[in-house]
Amino acid sequence: MHQFPMQLSIFRAIQLRITMPIYVYEVVRDDNQDGETFEILQGLNDPPLTQHPESGKTVRRCLSVPSITGTWSDSKNKSRLSDKNLSDKGFTKYVKAGDGMYEKRAGKGPDVISANELKRRQSGA
Repeated sequence: MHQFPMQLSIFRAIQLRITMPIYVYEVVRDDNQDGETFEILQGLNDPPLTQHPESGKTVRRCLSVPSITGTWSDSKNKSRLSDKNLSDKGFTKYVKAGDGMYEKRAGKGPDVISANELKRRQSGA
């Protein structure tokens, strides 16, 4: 049994996903409350839907956050802000560990910073 037709259909689905945006639509309700939302693949030049594809109810296209990949993606930013990368670049990172207490997670400096200790040093006690 050949898997070639299945691979073509998967390839085509991936190709369509890359070249066609996913739009979010909301059913327009008479009482101005939020209606059911759904997503649909559409071409950039396709006109917006005016009716739900299954129920026929009136819909409107919603504004949504675009999915960004590559240089400015969330995963790329996470790796840039990793403890190891921050330390390698000469930064020090502290994370709140309790009320007025901060623990060092990356870089050079004291292992713990305490707000109470800073106040005591500033007052000269």
